[in-house]
This record gives sequence, C-alpha cells and structure tokens, in this order.
Amino acid sequence: MKNRVFIIEYQKGNDKGFDGFRPDTKPILDAIEELTEYKTEIVFYKPNRKYELLEYLKKRAISVISRINPGNLKEVDEYFQFLKALSSYGIEVHTHPDVMINLDFKDILSKLKNTRLGDDETYFYHTYADFVRKFPKDLKKHGIRVLKTNYGSTGEGVYLVSKKDDGSIFSVEAVNNEKYYYDNITEF
Repeated sequence: MKNRVFIIEYQKGNDKGFDGFRPDTKPILDAIEELTEYKTEIVFYKPNRKYELLEYLKKRAISVISRINPGNLKEVDEYFQFLKALSSYGIEVHTHPDVMINLDFKDILSKLKNTRLGDDETYFYHTYADFVRKFPKDLKKHGIRVLKTNYGSTGEGVYLVSKKDDGSIFSVEAVNNEKYYYDNITEF
C-alpha cells in the first residue's frame, strides 16, 4: 500500500553526520509524521541497486524527497532517469529532475509556503529588482533572515543576514563561516 514519504539519500558526500545521514534528514521525517498521516522512511540510492530500489518505492511511496547533491554522483543523468521513472508511476518527486535541469531553482522552501510544513515568511526573489524591493522591508521587519542563493550546495550560498540597531548589516556564510559587514542595506 502506498502510504509513505521517503527521503532518498546517498551514502557518500561531506554533508553527512557521524551516522551517515544529513543532520536535518531525521527532523524533516519527524515533522512530516507529526503534521501528516503519512509514515516516513530513509532509503539510500546505490547506482548498482537502483532497479531494486525502484521496485521497493513503486509499491510503497506516495512521495519521495531527493536529498542527494547531484555533484556527489558520477552518473547524474542515470539518477535523474531514476527519479523520472518514479514520477511516471504517479509518485510525487521533490524536486523533479526537469525542474532541477530546466530551472536550476532551489525553490522547494517557497513551494512549501502556506502549508503545514512551510514557513509563511519564505520568499523567492525571481529578479534582482524583486530582491531590492522586498528584502530590505523583510529584513527591517524581522531583523534577521536566512538568504539562500540559487546556486551552491551543502551550505554554499546560504547566509544569515542581520540588521543592527545602527542600520549596518552583518552577514555570515554557512559553509565557511565567513563574516561580512556593510554600512547599510544599500551597500549590502
């Protein structure tokens, strides 16, 4: 019976904790079980066993969340074909390879906006003009925001941005803990 949401992981990569999982994978599964009627499970994609995994998921999955950085795979096209095969069997695939290939957007957080799994204060800036118009207001309202660019992986291009009382901006990149200081939002 199809009643599970699966997270697909890959055993290799520098984004894994001591237990072999991304640190945020289990909390994601816990949140899905808490907020929905679905059970959850983590599975590992292994290129030489992809057909076995495909059969397993076909019988059980209502949805899959791919947590694999394509840069960790030698055969990215093979993995994308695997995900497309799952989709062809009516399984919801997040994020679908066509989206990753054609749009190259990391938009899953904005797609979850206004759902029980998302944050209503999440925004996706499609253009620079959109960013310039909306982000300063959002930062002023909250004082601190996470800003994620459309490129990078494993923390690259993810910034914690805060506005200080004097109007200056402080930013820290997640992957390397590099700190940036700006006199004001315009300079930022």
